[in-house]
Amino acid sequence: MNFENPQNKKEQRNVLTNTINLDNMDPEHYYYFTHQSDDRAVNNISQNGFEINGGLNGTVLWGSKESIQKQIQDIHAGEGHQGSNALVVFAIPKSEVGSTIRQLDEISDHYLEQGIVSISSKYIFGTYVAEMGK
Repeated sequence: MNFENPQNKKEQRNVLTNTINLDNMDPEHYYYFTHQSDDRAVNNISQNGFEINGGLNGTVLWGSKESIQKQIQDIHAGEGHQGSNALVVFAIPKSEVGSTIRQLDEISDHYLEQGIVSISSKYIFGTYVAEMGK
């Protein structure tokens, strides 16, 4: 994956962790969504899951290969959402939540209706962490 920043807007950050392999994505069988934050929050999510009490709309984005690659490039260039230096990608099996999901809140509603208030860390597809801004 190429992390060049052609606009040279900011100095490039060093990559601390990258477990995201876009070639392993399987959109036929999984929904992917992403959440940008700082490395401490992503570490916490990796250990404890992602709380969904307020729903997913507004806190995550749908993830495609292209959108995930763009988010990684933005974080690498120091241009993550609100200064984020980390990204977590979730993969939710369509077999678990249904294959007709159109809105992110439909995924969170599926779990909340079962009394599940967080997306388990077992659904993490990968994480990307760059050093904090300079």
